[in-house]
Amino acid sequence: RHVLKLLGVSIAGVFVAFAAIAWLARQQWFYRAFGFEYEGGFLAVNVVPAMLLFALLVGTITFWLSPLLHIWSRRFEYEADAFAHVTTGEAQPLIQALRKLSEKNLTNLTPHPIYSAFYYSHPTLLERERALRTAT
Repeated sequence: RHVLKLLGVSIAGVFVAFAAIAWLARQQWFYRAFGFEYEGGFLAVNVVPAMLLFALLVGTITFWLSPLLHIWSRRFEYEADAFAHVTTGEAQPLIQALRKLSEKNLTNLTPHPIYSAFYYSHPTLLERERALRTAT
């Protein structure tokens, strides 16, 4: 179900992005702010610059939304870990596997919480271990 939920969010995000591009393609101020001439209406000559400028600007929006998306993604990871724990009946094999992955990937075990909020879509090894041990 997690994949379907993430797919739904992605589809909604694409819809919002194209709606924003369509709206911006009709805004004279948007073109003038970046030094473009506005031809009027919803013409291809307006849509192409709008798409390019939107592509440049969307990163600033998604950056500030990333902590919310990462909270959601981390919750899914905790649920997946809990499912693995319940299915196998023990947490230790998963903990050992996660430790090996962390070691091979040279993972930072204690990132700053703000950095983690913006850049970590998965809980840290220590957070996952703590969750698995408290579930036992």
